[in-house]
Amino acid sequence: MTQRFLSLSARTAFILASGLTLWSCDPDNDNDASPAGSNVFIVQEGNFTRSNSEVVGFNSEAGAITNAALFRSVNNRILGDVAQSMTVVGDRGYIVVNNSNKVEVVSLPGFDEVATIPALNAPSNAEKLTLPRYFAASNNKGYVSQTVDYTVPNGRVSVIDLSTNQITKTISVGKQPEQMAVIGNKLFVSNNGNNTVSVINTLTDVVEATITVADSPASIVVDKNNALWVMCSGKSTYGPAPDYATIVTVPSSLVRIDPATNNVTATLPFAAGQQAGGLRTNGAKDQLFFRRQAGVYRMNIADAALPTAPLFQRRGGFYGLDVDPRTGLIYGSPENFTGTARFFRYQTTGQVIDSFTIGTSANSFVFYN
Repeated sequence: MTQRFLSLSARTAFILASGLTLWSCDPDNDNDASPAGSNVFIVQEGNFTRSNSEVVGFNSEAGAITNAALFRSVNNRILGDVAQSMTVVGDRGYIVVNNSNKVEVVSLPGFDEVATIPALNAPSNAEKLTLPRYFAASNNKGYVSQTVDYTVPNGRVSVIDLSTNQITKTISVGKQPEQMAVIGNKLFVSNNGNNTVSVINTLTDVVEATITVADSPASIVVDKNNALWVMCSGKSTYGPAPDYATIVTVPSSLVRIDPATNNVTATLPFAAGQQAGGLRTNGAKDQLFFRRQAGVYRMNIADAALPTAPLFQRRGGFYGLDVDPRTGLIYGSPENFTGTARFFRYQTTGQVIDSFTIGTSANSFVFYN
């Protein structure tokens, strides 16, 4: 079956394979608790339907895990079923818990619970979240992208009053909306289930434009020139038997958009059979990073062509990938949902620094202060 987006339950069943032969070494540090505070929050997605998601606290200066179960140990309850993402807004953290249909709001850096969105007594469907994915904020409002259902033609974005943590409005967008980015008074929403980016005016909370891009836009970043970059993952078919080999029918594309005009200013297609994802930027926002197969690639925002050689590579590739905006260090976690997982830190040169053991794979790393 051809899919634009692989569901969470199906995704955990697939095993990544790679034919590359050059790999980074594997230092593995002990996970002794450190008294230092957490300044990196590691989002452990957990296993679908098992409610074993968690946020791991890590101190980047000490190079130590400070708390392996930060949410549960502070709040004395589980986080929920599939932690999809976390976004920091001021002194609040917003953790989107996909299959539990909620956003947990915590205070930072202590991680004490502040609110759960929606409230448990939400009286109507309009005040509920359905398969939420990502969170963004603008003008004291939060925005949550939601799949709603993988078979419906439109997803939606819910608007949240951050002073009350209540949902005030829902906005219909394209199919399976994923990551979002705010530029000025515009919210750009990547619609992974088709080939569009929805543009929401954050003053009126109305869709004011729809931009056609390449197939299956997903990750999205803003560079130092306020240009918008969108990684479009293309289309794939998955084999019927282990190791569920990926057959790429439409390769990925990296798209640049001028947010002032909503015009696509560049489309950089990958070679036939190539898929890429996890688009990120550095702290200066003048470099882009992404993962493709077993490699992590870096390119300058002024480059006219995609990079051909990886900055570094690792057997099986990475599931989670992020760049610390404070130091430029690269964090990556290979996919492992059946046993003990690890995450790695790399120098800006691509040299591995260290690695740490965590419960299950991390899908993202969130940097605080």
